[in-house]
Amino acid sequence: MPGQFEELRALLDKLAEKEFRDTIRGFLEAEDVTRLPSPLEEIDRGSFLGYLKQRRKLAQYREYLKKYYPKIFSRSKIDKKEKNHVERVPFTNRQDEIDAITPTSSEALAKYFLIHAPSGYGKTDLLKELVKWFRKKKWHNAYIAVSGDMTLVSVTQGLAKKLEVKIGDDDTPSPGIKLSAALISHYRLQHKNKKYQGLVLLIDLDKAPAQDLLGKILDELIPDIYENLFNTQLFKSGQMQFRVVIAGRSLADTKEVKSTNLPLDIRALSPFTYRVIKTTVDKYLSNHTSDERLKLAAHTVFLTGGHPSCMARLLELFRDQPMPADVFFETKHEEIQQIIQAETKHVEEGLPKGSDGLNTALRVLMVYRHVNSFILDILRKRYIEESEFRDTSDFEDKLTESYIFTRNQYILKDDVSRRLMTMYLREYQPDTFVDYCRYARELCEEYLKVHDIQTPPLWILEYLFQWLQEHSAKKIGTQEARKSLRSEFFDNVLPYAMDLYLKRHSNLTKIQCKEDQKALISELGQMRQWEFEFAVNYFLRSESYDNSPYHDFEKRITDLLDKRYMEISA
Repeated sequence: MPGQFEELRALLDKLAEKEFRDTIRGFLEAEDVTRLPSPLEEIDRGSFLGYLKQRRKLAQYREYLKKYYPKIFSRSKIDKKEKNHVERVPFTNRQDEIDAITPTSSEALAKYFLIHAPSGYGKTDLLKELVKWFRKKKWHNAYIAVSGDMTLVSVTQGLAKKLEVKIGDDDTPSPGIKLSAALISHYRLQHKNKKYQGLVLLIDLDKAPAQDLLGKILDELIPDIYENLFNTQLFKSGQMQFRVVIAGRSLADTKEVKSTNLPLDIRALSPFTYRVIKTTVDKYLSNHTSDERLKLAAHTVFLTGGHPSCMARLLELFRDQPMPADVFFETKHEEIQQIIQAETKHVEEGLPKGSDGLNTALRVLMVYRHVNSFILDILRKRYIEESEFRDTSDFEDKLTESYIFTRNQYILKDDVSRRLMTMYLREYQPDTFVDYCRYARELCEEYLKVHDIQTPPLWILEYLFQWLQEHSAKKIGTQEARKSLRSEFFDNVLPYAMDLYLKRHSNLTKIQCKEDQKALISELGQMRQWEFEFAVNYFLRSESYDNSPYHDFEKRITDLLDKRYMEISA
């Protein structure tokens, strides 16, 4: 018979993420919330229950749940469908989006959200989590995954089926008018029972349908539904609210989104950093020791680049065949690589197609975290026939044909897919991978020697990152090898890099030195540098993974730049 901790864990798994955190706010005093072992938006169910167990408050918490969430006690066993959902790997950095989209009574009667991110960022999982929330709050809800061959009529028919209303299969009158008319009739029958709090449509465009369909959804379907519904007293008076959530790959840059008159609340999903992945491992495998979870999270990031689909399958494999983390990654290497190969093939299908030279340039680009026109121009001239592109701008146009690339300071927008491709290259073509990273480091150095450059801190860290990547293919397999690599990095590479960072000044002053130090420390604090921090900690670790190599790195930077400051004449 399960104990109180296990019973509460099973009960909490029946709650959506937002509801779970609402129970914490309701049960604990505000002061106690600040004493939790992790911030409220990050703490997982197991850690919270462990906190309560230490304070002997599990029984009181159970009574609180029974009073305010009685439905989760209605069944002693979780049915098979729900159990499958509970056992899925629970990625945990989407609470901000859930909080923003789920409504309060004081909000606007109609709101429209656009969730956009590259493939693999968890858009579909977020929509399904929202379905759970809206269903529990008695909203009339419909989730539909739109495939490439669907039309506006078939999308509307799919929504109608999920909403359990009937409409015809023609497009006269407009699909939006037909669906809203059917809904109005439906609500008139249900009105006396006050069955629904609102209507929410969740539209998943992650299967990359034609962009003109997105335009029709934004400019025809939603406005028609809104106009017809809000001619009724039910919606006009606020008795029911209206929400639409659309999710897809990098939608914000499309002409359809830029030109629509619909007041979209655009939300870009953040990538899965090491901290998020570690929290996920803690939540999913809470019965393992802290040290084992640290190793598992670190090895998982290293092998998958943080790609959610790969990580989910890898962690499920570990759960089904539990063993020490180091043994698991050694003995299950072939199965893990099969998981990564399958997802890599999917990513490759989204890359722009072209000549052998273009394909080589794309593979080279995958090792960079950041590229600009300087680097693109050199790569174009090195790998691609002059006749294929007029200039670097033309080359950029080709790159942006794919959702993986965007014309921005950071051309490689889909860093999850980029990292996955990099991991694959390092595993199967290590010599080529080392050559690409070495050349990337050389280009960073060449760029840093140009006096008038933008964001020097960004590029000196890219230089150091490429050195670490260059040596990760063959020199981190044993503790002794990592110790040697760590000495080389701190004693030789880092001092050289700091000299390179400051040498762009023809006559370095104390003020310039201090400003450069502040700028570099500031850049290290940016979220976009989490991958660099992970590389330092993982490649230069001792036996276990922790943050000590990165702390050493920060201290040495400060010491080197302080020393250089003292050497400068006043």
